Amino acid sequence: MEKIKHLFNEEQLKMFEKLGKSIEDRAYSDDEILELEDLIADRLMYSGFDEDYNPNEEGKICESILDVFGDM
Repeated sequence: MEKIKHLFNEEQLKMFEKLGKSIEDRAYSDDEILELEDLIADRLMYSGFDEDYNPNEEGKICESILDVFGDM
């Protein structure tokens, strides 16, 4: 169990809110963290790229969130 809110910037926290999973200032279990990571990965896959498969603005935010999870 660890607190994770401090790891994300305002833009990243807004992405979680947009997806209905606001990050709270509390400890998260490993399973909860994996669930959040999957949520962001799915969002990146389904709406994070333009027609040429380049990351769009939302995709860049998702990638930056996944980088944070990767460093945990």
